[in-house]
This record gives sequence, structure tokens and C-alpha cells, in this order.
Amino acid sequence: MYTVSCKNCGRQYESKANRNGVCPDCKKIMRSRNNTRYSAKTYDNVRIYVPKGYREELKQYAYDKGMSLNEFINKAIDLLVETLENESQKSD
Repeated sequence: MYTVSCKNCGRQYESKANRNGVCPDCKKIMRSRNNTRYSAKTYDNVRIYVPKGYREELKQYAYDKGMSLNEFINKAIDLLVETLENESQKSD
């Protein structure tokens, strides 16, 4: 065991081989921060509101189909867009 200083907060801690040089508390914070940054770069967020209890129904339906709720909603959006595009082509 080695006594080392955290590069983030400067606190002393015991380490066997902590390659990134941060204490366990800072490691959790940094992981969370990095995950948030990655998500912000990679994904757009869309918030939808449904009546109470409906979310669980949707989750169960998606689970029965072998999908996550997110996959289910994305597929539903894709199908809706496809349907709307087909309808607009028919009307032209």
C-alpha cells in the first residue's frame, strides 16, 4: 500500500495501484461528470409527459416485446415519422 495525494482534492489516501491518481470519492465524482459530458455530446434529450401509471404500462409492453422503454419510444417515433412521410407523399 502506498500513501498518495489525490490529484483532484489533495487529500491523502491509501492506494494499491490507483493509476489515475484520485481518491475513491473523487473517482465517483469524476466518473459521473465524464458520463454526463459524454451523454451531452452524444445524445439529445426529449422529455415527454404521460398520465400517472401509463409509464409502467408502456414499460411492460416494451418488455413483453423484448425492448427497453427507450427503444420502444424511438421505434414508435420512427414509425410515426414514416407514416407521416407516406401520407404527405400520397397527398402530393
